[in-house]
Amino acid sequence: MPSASLPDTIKGEITYFKHDTVNRLQEVTEPLKLAWRYIESKSEEKEREKLERERKRAEAAGEEWEEPEKPNPFKVNLSTTGDVNPLDNLKLEFDYPLRKLDSAAVQLTYTTEQQPEPRPAEVRFERDTANMRVWRLKSDWQLGGKYELLVPPGAFENIANEQNDSLRGTYTVADPEKFATIRLHVEGKAPDAKYVVQLLNGSNGLLQERRDVTTGDLRFDYVPAGEIRLRVIEDLNGNGRWDSGNLVERRQPERAEMYVNADGESTFATKENWEVELDIDMNELFAPITMESLIEQLEQQEMQRLSKYLDEQQQNRKNRKDDQQGQSSSGMGFGGAMGGLGSMGGSGGMGGALGGFGNSF
Repeated sequence: MPSASLPDTIKGEITYFKHDTVNRLQEVTEPLKLAWRYIESKSEEKEREKLERERKRAEAAGEEWEEPEKPNPFKVNLSTTGDVNPLDNLKLEFDYPLRKLDSAAVQLTYTTEQQPEPRPAEVRFERDTANMRVWRLKSDWQLGGKYELLVPPGAFENIANEQNDSLRGTYTVADPEKFATIRLHVEGKAPDAKYVVQLLNGSNGLLQERRDVTTGDLRFDYVPAGEIRLRVIEDLNGNGRWDSGNLVERRQPERAEMYVNADGESTFATKENWEVELDIDMNELFAPITMESLIEQLEQQEMQRLSKYLDEQQQNRKNRKDDQQGQSSSGMGFGGAMGGLGSMGGSGGMGGALGGFGNSF
């Protein structure tokens, strides 16, 4: 909020205990006054001093001076060009939470090869559940369509009373053949059992999530190439999220397990235009935990870690060997050249050449 709209001071009272003259604690109440003072940054201070000098020079010359218009402090992080993933939509991240969003003022039009005239597209805004400063602009994105976005001034207003300037963007819809597809065949513990299936990248970052998953087939589209993992939450109360335990109610937290196939693999590779099919049996994934099953799981994780470590070591040794061979080859070439010069000198070739040069005079 701008400092000009804030009160100068905050008044109140503070009550605390204080030792009196005989070292006894006595309750004391005193008035409290917190004065508001705006602290300038170094850049703001330099800019203010610069404007002050310009104003004084104009006044000394008898000229009228007008303070230049300050840049709009409203900030939004929005990509204005590129491909739109229909599952991610357009992401808008603001510096401050919004208190006004006029979705009716936002215009989104698109054209296709069959329809060269711009046509309006439906616009829907949805706030991120984890970050109240993040919104997503959703639409029924059509493959092959070219979209143009126009956000007029004042369509967004944040809690600091700042409004946006005009925003424009041009987009195309991402080609699904540049992504992978994940197909899951799910077998639940019961016909009405519900689960939350999360698709993760190799660093356990969330890519996509499906809620209310039951027995049947499940599909993840627009999966970027790379490594993926799957995390499954046993949604016992069907609220679509993981719930912690409750000590008072003696309720355990909902189980969340990483999917591991029959070969003990939990990380899977994807490439562009690939389809990966996996079978998930919830009876196996959420089997009762025993000491034997826990030991077996830890042993599998350790074997995977050691296998990955040995592969990395083998690759490093191969890279070092290739580097050494490359250095040896370059050294041999240089030594051979020097050896050729030495043989020329030893056979009198160099001397003969010099002698011939002297006889030519």
